[in-house]
Amino acid sequence: MTAIHRSGEASSHFSSSTLASPTLAPAKSSLAQPGRRRPVFWLVYWLAIALIISKVYHFGWPGSSHPQRIWDYTCDLLVATAADNLMVAILGLMAACSILLLRRWPKAQRIVWFGWVAICFIFVLYAIASAVLFNFTRAPLTRDMLRSAGAWADMKSSVLPYCTRWVGTMVVAGPVAYLLLVYLSRRFIGMPRPAVISIVAGLLIVGIGAQVAYSRDVQHEWARRADHRIALNPQWTLLATCLLRQDDEKLHIPPGIPASYDDDFKPVRERAKSPAYSLPFAGHPKHVILYVLESTGTQWLHLYGSPFPTTPNLDAESAHSLVFDNIYSEVGMTPSALVAINSCDYARTIWNTGADWPDHPLRQPGTVISEVLKQHGYRTLAITSSDFRFARQLDFLQDRGFDQILDKHDMKGPELMSWGMKDADMVDNLLKWIDRDPGHATPFFALCWTNQTHHPYAMTPSEQEKNLVGDFRPPPPARRDDINRYLNILVEEDRQIERLLNGLRARGLADDTLVIFTGDHGEGFNWPHESFGHGFRLYEENLHVPCVFWNPRLFPKGMRLPAVGNHIDLGPTITDILGIAPAGTWQGHSLFDPSRPNRAYYYGAFDDYLLGVREGDWKYTYNATTGYDQLYNLRDDPHESKDVYAQHPEICKEMRDRAGAWASHLEKYGAGVKP
Repeated sequence: MTAIHRSGEASSHFSSSTLASPTLAPAKSSLAQPGRRRPVFWLVYWLAIALIISKVYHFGWPGSSHPQRIWDYTCDLLVATAADNLMVAILGLMAACSILLLRRWPKAQRIVWFGWVAICFIFVLYAIASAVLFNFTRAPLTRDMLRSAGAWADMKSSVLPYCTRWVGTMVVAGPVAYLLLVYLSRRFIGMPRPAVISIVAGLLIVGIGAQVAYSRDVQHEWARRADHRIALNPQWTLLATCLLRQDDEKLHIPPGIPASYDDDFKPVRERAKSPAYSLPFAGHPKHVILYVLESTGTQWLHLYGSPFPTTPNLDAESAHSLVFDNIYSEVGMTPSALVAINSCDYARTIWNTGADWPDHPLRQPGTVISEVLKQHGYRTLAITSSDFRFARQLDFLQDRGFDQILDKHDMKGPELMSWGMKDADMVDNLLKWIDRDPGHATPFFALCWTNQTHHPYAMTPSEQEKNLVGDFRPPPPARRDDINRYLNILVEEDRQIERLLNGLRARGLADDTLVIFTGDHGEGFNWPHESFGHGFRLYEENLHVPCVFWNPRLFPKGMRLPAVGNHIDLGPTITDILGIAPAGTWQGHSLFDPSRPNRAYYYGAFDDYLLGVREGDWKYTYNATTGYDQLYNLRDDPHESKDVYAQHPEICKEMRDRAGAWASHLEKYGAGVKP
């Protein structure tokens, strides 16, 4: 909303001398009327109505006739449409002036008038499309969103489900209805007299001014809403981000941060050596498989307390596993997770993954796990059932110690969806790769990345979707069918996990292989918070990921540890178990190290810049764009339903400083580790 208010201060809606013809003359007020009689009143009037309706689409109807509900709904609509009305006023003034200036050149006036008709038509079209988009992203479309969207060939399976017949009808019928209303209004109503228009314009000036003033007055509290960007005018937001110079300095870092907070981000080569400690098990495995589950958080996993039967095999295998309960993704985006998991450093806090390679967030220094293990004689593989070319992940992996890199372009088999193949195909190819060394004399490391748990959660053709949600009825806007389909895919993923582990057993590799299961990020379904998909928010369903270390010999009775950590801690923990020294560039710590900071850092940057810290039971979020805090006690409030920031200002202050120290560190060095 701030960006909209900076776009200009209009003090009038339109000029009465240019908006109205001297007479009503309804019979000649058609779209093709020549000469000076080309008023823009109905163009901007129906445009304003269309933009208001697009915001009503987000809010829905009040649903109650209670006076307080009607009042709250009206106030929300006033804030949401303030920037729209201001934009319409400016547009109307510009159109009226241009028509007035060309009154002596009828042909030029006609061309310009039809140009304004086209502009208004496009604005209505985009308002409808943006209303649909906003319900998913909670933000209007921007240049960075367009650039980071990636290739259409990969994304189409996730986009097409939203291109329903109803959406198509609205996109087509809305702009056509707008033109028809403009024509009918001019044809049968004509223009009010200049005196009437002057009065109306004056009232509109006062009304829009009051509306903008009110929206500014409530901006601080409004910014705490998940949907606060509905108050932005989507047309101006897109144009501004495409045409105007964008300031990359968007973070409001709190001043006076203690220098000691930077110690959390020092790489291995710069920090003091940890005191000696013993691992809670004996022995070292020979082989390593790092198995990353796409779009899989802990919220829906039975192993992590979900009531739904999604992980029967993983539940059973936990008897041979070490389960970490509090591991977090740095950001809810796959490319950044790829960097953090492999380099053991924080990925750049940049949303725009569509940037050119010299400035690309995946282009950062550091040593990745495969390079460390390659130096110790490991043969290495990176494999996914998806597409490593998406967002230039392949560029990050190449020349990083992998003997072979395989994705959907390299493996035989049909595509299940545009994102990639069945995960069963990846497991098949992984086992074939393992078998290339029949005696398994050479240790191996495999990075595996699944695919099917990504939206649209495509079922394997041979499987039938079952009712796994039972009687669970999430409140709107959560959709029961989306959740049920996702739960079915988790069950399918659980079957592939068991296929892999049974394959290791059949080859006599179970006791010698450490298999780590984690998620690259979570997945929101608008319950318990309004957040669908990933990358938008910092709630548990968005970032809290599973972390299971499986090895029957090391963990014969199963273990669970409450350590708080990030993806960057996986590599140091793996090398700790293997008895290998970590890379000096790694910022992560072994999760067994008692001297490690028991904290996790994470961010979100889809609309606002959100910075977060988890320490102990406290979960903190700082909105570095709007400046508000959120604080939850996960022990008492695991669903993050009670924000207690007002009751604990001292905790918020410390957490805000820690989040600011992390953001400043990344901003200073441009990547997770010093070059």
